[in-house]
Amino acid sequence: MDRKRTQDEIDLIPTFFGCMHLYSWQECHDNLKFNFGKMKKLLGILQRTIENLKRHGTSQNVEVVEFIKKNPTLYQTLVYRVTLGQIQVGGGAFDGENVRTAMEIFTHQYKANPPIIDPIILKALNDAFTEYLDPKNKKTLDHIFKQKDYKQEYHDPFTVPDDIRKFAHKLIETKGITKKDCAELMGEGGYDYWNDNFEKYKWIILNDYLFEKCILGKAPTAPIPTYRKNITRFWNKIVLPERCEYVESLVVDNRDKEVIKRTLQDLR
Repeated sequence: MDRKRTQDEIDLIPTFFGCMHLYSWQECHDNLKFNFGKMKKLLGILQRTIENLKRHGTSQNVEVVEFIKKNPTLYQTLVYRVTLGQIQVGGGAFDGENVRTAMEIFTHQYKANPPIIDPIILKALNDAFTEYLDPKNKKTLDHIFKQKDYKQEYHDPFTVPDDIRKFAHKLIETKGITKKDCAELMGEGGYDYWNDNFEKYKWIILNDYLFEKCILGKAPTAPIPTYRKNITRFWNKIVLPERCEYVESLVVDNRDKEVIKRTLQDLR
């Protein structure tokens, strides 16, 4: 009898290709360069599997275990990238653990010759020091770096609510629609709820939409003209490339580009 695959095993490869590979549309805007939503999902798959291995010495995610063995540095890469993404969002999007991870990244990068520090970390340090040096400030550095008595509510900036995803898809796929029209079609919530959350999550949603429709789906390699027009209209006037397609991998030797393309074709 064939073993039934776990949901993590089913999600693994599409999620990996959705976040650790670059696609042509991601050159249209800085907020499209990394798909932090899928990075966080992939990190969760790896974390659950690693935790099972630590606790029980085994895991039902057999394919994920093999994947981890073949990609031993990927887990730490994801931890770093997701942490930097959350710090970049700011506010309650990161906590004390994220700050400690950022400190590890800083010390690791500082050891390079010459040191090359990620701009996101440098900005975070500048913001923290500026806050500390403010004459009106009463916080210690422990408080500012969220290491002591930190009570601000944490919010996840990368997991998109289903209703907001549906709202964004309607904006893409409905000819002549406005945000106000779309908010009324969605029902409860009011315009501010729909608009504010759309603005918060729209880049993750667009990255997912184009990957699922143009890379994994049966659609052409670019959205139809109506959809393209709406994307330009609601996503900061970006203009999509003629073809939405694979460019290169962030983690795999790009000499294997044809193998990667065949794998993507098999995922359709």
